[in-house]
Amino acid sequence: MTQCMEAWFVADIDALMKYYGQQFNHKILPQNPAVESVPKKDIFNGLASAIRTTKKEKYHKTRHAPDLLELLNPEVVRQKAPQCNLLFQKLEELTAGNS
Repeated sequence: MTQCMEAWFVADIDALMKYYGQQFNHKILPQNPAVESVPKKDIFNGLASAIRTTKKEKYHKTRHAPDLLELLNPEVVRQKAPQCNLLFQKLEELTAGNS
């Protein structure tokens, strides 16, 4: 089960680096390859620490998440986040009949 949407951001480090720039310290993020099982607290603490040296302000869900979601590579996230993949599969099934 996904602890928080931000786990999907951690799945796509390239998107985070693109958004936050060269000073983004991705090595501070949780290194668990099962990103959806990482505790919410660890995701948020990791993001806060990784962002600290960037020119962007502190991560805020409603201000930053929409922009980050646009940058994510769905295939990368789907490979690393099974629950996200299931969500996409279900949405694809539901919309297939509406074409």
